[in-house]
Amino acid sequence: MATLTTAALERFTDYLDPGAGNVALEADWYMAWGTSTQAESVGETALIAEAAETRVTTTATQATATQNQHVGSITATGSKTIAEIGLLTASTSGTLIIRHVFTGVPVVADDVIQGTFTITHS
Repeated sequence: MATLTTAALERFTDYLDPGAGNVALEADWYMAWGTSTQAESVGETALIAEAAETRVTTTATQATATQNQHVGSITATGSKTIAEIGLLTASTSGTLIIRHVFTGVPVVADDVIQGTFTITHS
């Protein structure tokens, strides 16, 4: 079995960070939320029940040499219970990179939820 070096992990981290002059895989990353409580699965390519709110561009940083962080805030346009959140590669369609399911949070119009995705390469 081969082992990735620390330098390789740091390079992967750079690929996921559009800031600091890095040659990132994506210029921007987007956050979306939804209402599904279906369990997470590695084969997913989209949120299960994405809500109607527009995806938001995340603010990307490197917390450490091997850690990316993406933060975004979405404002509700109506009443619903948010139970899934995702990091995607495009403002519409795109590829789901991370999906997280959590205990539903009821929201009404103008409520804001901030999501933070921390990706650690190890």
